[in-house]
Amino acid sequence: MANKQSLIKNYGLYWRRDLVQLKKTGRGSILGNCVVHWTARGHVHQKTLKGVDFWEQTGVYVLYRDFHVVYVGRTIESGLGPTLQRHQSNRNSDRWDRFSWFGGRTVRRTDNRLGKATRGTMFSRAAERIKFLEALLIEVIDPPYNRRHESLRGADKAEQIPSEGLPKTVDAKVQELLDAWNKRFRVAKP
Repeated sequence: MANKQSLIKNYGLYWRRDLVQLKKTGRGSILGNCVVHWTARGHVHQKTLKGVDFWEQTGVYVLYRDFHVVYVGRTIESGLGPTLQRHQSNRNSDRWDRFSWFGGRTVRRTDNRLGKATRGTMFSRAAERIKFLEALLIEVIDPPYNRRHESLRGADKAEQIPSEGLPKTVDAKVQELLDAWNKRFRVAKP
């Protein structure tokens, strides 16, 4: 259940590109049904909103080819639809067939439309969080078609080292045996 504090208000997983109306120019549509939850008078309610158009949704998205991640991106200003339109006509055009999205705009229960986009200070905070989430996903997944890697601003990277007293890894043991062999037979290192 999304609340006002949630960065992600709704999402779609593994949506098929061929079921989305992505025109070369102009507005298309990204339609889906969305189950929304809310609390009123101490009770949790839910309603399925049918035919919601997520064209203007903002947030983070993932492109797939045969269910393998190939690209991670963010859409803050232009919306999901226009962003996917650009991917349809750029160097990645034939490299993706599905997408997932994680959106920051709520769906209004009254008319099945996206709520207003956040502006001002709240917008800049949300935008920074979306950029951070995108950077985190790129760092963890390392998609092949992302040219640049965002930095995880404000975070310091740590590199793992082996703890004392642990058994040696296979690589370390093989290297130890090779070094002993080379020393015994006086083989020069390459």
